[in-house]
Amino acid sequence: MAWPIQLPPSKAYERWADCYDVTSNPLLTLEERCIEPLLHDVKGQSLIDVGCGTGHHLQTLVAAGARAVGVDLTQAMLSHAAAKPGAMGRCAQADAL
Repeated sequence: MAWPIQLPPSKAYERWADCYDVTSNPLLTLEERCIEPLLHDVKGQSLIDVGCGTGHHLQTLVAAGARAVGVDLTQAMLSHAAAKPGAMGRCAQADAL
């Protein structure tokens, strides 16, 4: 088998879903530093988290009082998102296009 294995993003995220929240993730660390300061005043706003993955930001938005839903292309990621407090019933599988 040739390395690296090339997968379409949806297949790669399907494989990554089970360990996405529990392994060191430099991308998530960078997102938190750049995005979370922007999410401070969302109470009462209707928001959509496009590409919500395992629901990290969705959970933050709901906890801050937003009426938020999350969409992602990958069902495995959404399964993890839907299991988080505040995210149940707020996730849908969809293509951002």
